[in-house]
Amino acid sequence: MKRNLKKSIISMIIVLMLFLSGCGGSENKTGKNTEKETVKKERSYKKKAKKEKKEKKEDKENKETEEENKKLNTSKLSLGNIEDGVYISKMLNLRFDAKSNNMEVYYESEFMGEFSDAITDRSDIEDIDKRLDDEYYMVSDMHAIDISDPTRTVDIFIYKDPDVRNIYDYTKKVIKEFEEDPIEDDNETMDIHSSSGVIAGKKVPGIEISWKSEYEGIEMPGYYEKQLYFKIEEYIVEISACCYDEEDAQKLFDIFEDAKNTDSNRKTKPEKDDIVKERSRFARGEIKDSVYTSNMLNMQCDISKKHMIFSTQEELELMGNPPDREIKDYIDSGNMYIDMMAHDVTYDNTIVIMVSKSREETKEEETTETYFDEEDNKTVELTKKKINFLGEDFISRSTVETYSDGEKSYKKYIFIPYGEYTLIALAMGRDQEFVENAFDIFTLAK
Repeated sequence: MKRNLKKSIISMIIVLMLFLSGCGGSENKTGKNTEKETVKKERSYKKKAKKEKKEKKEDKENKETEEENKKLNTSKLSLGNIEDGVYISKMLNLRFDAKSNNMEVYYESEFMGEFSDAITDRSDIEDIDKRLDDEYYMVSDMHAIDISDPTRTVDIFIYKDPDVRNIYDYTKKVIKEFEEDPIEDDNETMDIHSSSGVIAGKKVPGIEISWKSEYEGIEMPGYYEKQLYFKIEEYIVEISACCYDEEDAQKLFDIFEDAKNTDSNRKTKPEKDDIVKERSRFARGEIKDSVYTSNMLNMQCDISKKHMIFSTQEELELMGNPPDREIKDYIDSGNMYIDMMAHDVTYDNTIVIMVSKSREETKEEETTETYFDEEDNKTVELTKKKINFLGEDFISRSTVETYSDGEKSYKKYIFIPYGEYTLIALAMGRDQEFVENAFDIFTLAK
């Protein structure tokens, strides 16, 4: 009986277990499906949230990039403006003070004259933009030229190239075009490679091009150009400097300033009562009517006060002066360049301004001596001392040369250091009073 009861109980337990197993299996299956759906939904939500988070991050980065671009430049085509010798680039937010750097600046129509494709109406941006759709068309936004050395120029060009992804690809494209169609002949060789420069404190990619030429076996002075590029949407803005070398190009690029921070970044200008200017690069002087103005020193002279006339460019070339493009190389090679020469009608008395790279004379000690020059058969009385010239003290050298026939000649030099150069003011002639007082006609430039 007990055994049967036990058996019945076991059977009931087995049946119950089987029943519970069946029900439990169904519930478990449903639970698993529910859990699976929950996980699926959770994963989908996380994926969506992650995607939205990524999109928000990208939107934020894009907005930040756009804001940064807006700070650096505008997002559409606009031409610059020139006022009182100062050019402002609206696309680049740059300022170029040509007037303060002895340069003249022009719009395209002013220096291209009546060329058919020169922009005359700079306000018609829509028309200009249509012109730029032609891949061979470009706008010259600004042209600046050094007054004392016309071989030094700065240009800004704008053109379209929507297919270029970035400025580095554009640089490679330009180099390839030059290499495929080089601008050279049998007597001229060209070198082009990628480079960079600094504009308003920022490094800008670009290229540099140099040409060298030969004439009858003699190497002639070369030509150098550096082009820096900015990409603004589909537009390319090129800043080009044509000059002597890479160092000279950077000096021209250094004129550019951030247009927004001009007042805080601008260097203090040298006082007008200083004869030596802040800059120290070579610059040829100017002559207007009877007045010579040095563009290296803050001085000028009116030769009409001494009833004198200027020597012509042709006369100076006969005395050894080189053509314009060769001047800097000529001086750097150790030669002395005549920046100005004036004389009276008899050529007996002369005033000369010369430029040299020698600095020996500016360091000479004060002394007085007399010696005999056997080659020219003359006795020379030499005096070296410091004298005041336009408010500053400089070393001076005076000589009295007496020839065997008793004739006398007088010379007076003033040596003025200027960066790596020395400017030499010389008065010479047979009239002692003229030589002694020759520099009285010099004044500080107005």
